[in-house]
Amino acid sequence: MIVVAPRNMHLDIINYYRKDNALFDIKVIDKSSLKEATSYLYKSDIILYMMEKYHYSYDEAETYLQFIEMDFVPNSPKLHRLKKLQSELIEDGYLYKSEVYKKLYIGKTLTVIGYSKLDNELTYLSNLLDIKLEYFSYNNQYQVDKIYCFNRLEDEVYYVLNEIAHDIDLGTDINDIYIFNRSEEYLYYLKTFAPLFGFHINFPSSTSFSKTGVYSEFKKLYEESRDLDEALEKLGQICVNDDIYIQFVEVVNKLKVDDLDYEIESVYLDKKLKETYIEEKKYLKAVTLINEPTLLKNKKVYIIGFNQGQFPKSGKDDSYLDENSLLYLNKLTNKIKTKIDQENILNFLKLDNELSISYSLKSLENTLSFISPIAIEMDLKKESNPFKEYFYSEDVLKYIACHLKDLNVLYKESTKKFLATKEYVDKDYLTYDNSFKGASVYKKDDHLRLSTSQLTNYSSCPFQYYLGRVLEIDPFEKTNDSIFGEVVHKLLEKCLLDDSIDPSELYDSLLKESNVSDEIKLLWSLSLKDQILQIVRYLKKHSHYMSNPKFELERIINLDLDSYTSITGRIDKLVILDDKYLVMVDYKTGSSGDFEEEYLKDGLSSQLPTYALLASSPKYKKYTVTGLYINHIYTKDKDVEVKEDELIPKYLRLSGKSLDNYSSFFAFDNSIASGKSSFVASISSKEETLVSRSALVKKEELDKYIELVKSKYLEVSELIRNNQFPIAPVDKGKSGSRACQYCTYRDICYVREKQVKYLINEEGENNETV
Repeated sequence: MIVVAPRNMHLDIINYYRKDNALFDIKVIDKSSLKEATSYLYKSDIILYMMEKYHYSYDEAETYLQFIEMDFVPNSPKLHRLKKLQSELIEDGYLYKSEVYKKLYIGKTLTVIGYSKLDNELTYLSNLLDIKLEYFSYNNQYQVDKIYCFNRLEDEVYYVLNEIAHDIDLGTDINDIYIFNRSEEYLYYLKTFAPLFGFHINFPSSTSFSKTGVYSEFKKLYEESRDLDEALEKLGQICVNDDIYIQFVEVVNKLKVDDLDYEIESVYLDKKLKETYIEEKKYLKAVTLINEPTLLKNKKVYIIGFNQGQFPKSGKDDSYLDENSLLYLNKLTNKIKTKIDQENILNFLKLDNELSISYSLKSLENTLSFISPIAIEMDLKKESNPFKEYFYSEDVLKYIACHLKDLNVLYKESTKKFLATKEYVDKDYLTYDNSFKGASVYKKDDHLRLSTSQLTNYSSCPFQYYLGRVLEIDPFEKTNDSIFGEVVHKLLEKCLLDDSIDPSELYDSLLKESNVSDEIKLLWSLSLKDQILQIVRYLKKHSHYMSNPKFELERIINLDLDSYTSITGRIDKLVILDDKYLVMVDYKTGSSGDFEEEYLKDGLSSQLPTYALLASSPKYKKYTVTGLYINHIYTKDKDVEVKEDELIPKYLRLSGKSLDNYSSFFAFDNSIASGKSSFVASISSKEETLVSRSALVKKEELDKYIELVKSKYLEVSELIRNNQFPIAPVDKGKSGSRACQYCTYRDICYVREKQVKYLINEEGENNETV
């Protein structure tokens, strides 16, 4: 019997079929084995070769490699380039075929487990090998009908660990107990508290060598010496007593390649060490943790963190190729991957196992979490798990008791759980009062000059503003990303105003002057230069579609709002059209920063309305503001494809708000005459009338934005001058959207849940609308 299944399922499949017959004849392979029988094989050092010959980054070489494993007929510019690369690598001997593997499978019947009929890649491989696929038959009924809901992730973990301890106490074999977890957030609590309940968990490897202290020391030594052997020798003197030192050296010695330039070798090793994991300690008797569906029977399985984004996994649309090209090459798109993952999870829930499913309403960062759509589709009954009368860890019970005591002291909550555990906490228990009072740094008649970043900073959390802007505890330090942004801004400032400047020479000069390592300069030169130079050409092209444009770049504008408050802003690009219209543009080298008008009332997303407000200054008030835009000038797609009917790539199109007036818009972009704007996203026209779902704004709406942002500046100015700096972070209710998440001061503010201001309610809707 030959079974084709994902690698994580192999051992479980063998155990499944050999449970009653230890000699059952079974061979388990995965999809890569079928690829070896049909596709090109490649030498182990092919990525290094591609980095050296073509000056690709490691990620680029790895990406291209996955698309040139199979033969194909190109039907687009990108595929033509990939085909050329494939041909050159075949000619150089780095790609080759073998007929040996094909003979192992051709004409055979394979049982498929864990792969889906939606997997077009598997279907394509089976056709090439004339293989018959028989899909494993699952039960028709789900083995679970309810899901446990917890307020906190910690409570969910405590419950599951306690239930496992109870299972063991009742006689369940510990090796028959599984935890299905996909979120790294749970690992700390599982690793920390499982031993306190009297058992261990066998974890799959999850910590890469790049996250260790040994790696940090090695990287510093390697950068200093630029010699691998010397760095390893010095590392032995520093880290010889470190638990993973021997593992680390063995891995590096396996990865190193003789006679390789430092610039290439350092990037290669860095990437490989991020992909290589430390071997976890394994116990003979332990609960098994899995992170993918597998084939189990008569097991006790606890599925935790059954939340949106994890069950099923949400793929990111950041592939080098678009969906049509991926399908053409018989590759899986992100949509298909998500559907397959959901199907695999649903099949797993039909297996003959005893299941317990749970999720928590909040993550470790206290951001809102949402139940998996699979649970809704299955119509699982939600149940808030009751407090158990049995508990198997006194130490963990004390953690819980302290939390419940906090709730009682802060909010007067006196629940059944609190009453049952209060004896575990000392009677003279005290809680820290984190209210912040007494700052006296401003006077009411002090004059303040505010910017949009300061308004956002204060609105996100006044205490964060106080520590950073007033006390300057942690002054801003430039990162590689911010330095790269400065380089691009300077390049555009010079080149868009002076056609005599050579963008390529200026880019090289700016890189040379930038305060980053030589490695980063090389990376920016090799992998980003062509894209940045294309951006200059595309932005210049837009000027040919404008009516009598005058440009002002990196313009600083100041405006007094009242006798106590003035605002200032640096506008990346101002465009004056026909001496009567004004368009204001802000460059972004990151993916975030689009205007979200629903948050303007909270002092957030204020940049574009602030620009409009600054346009009322004496120098510019004679012009009519007709466009406020964000211009994303960087994309991860290193080889941007422009369709025949496009003047510039989609990612360079402006986003934001346009005045709903055809004449003024035509002055800024006369390509609208064709029925669709080539330079501004989401705007088209019909009979000289602009059409858009969300990008157009009436003059009255624009005035409303201006008045709203002005009132927020005045409000914040008064609060600052009255020394009001409470701990009050905002939370948009989205992943990564709480002000605390990346705050430098998290360790000293002790924020409490009642102090958080949620801008979106638990149903995912805005609490208010503009």
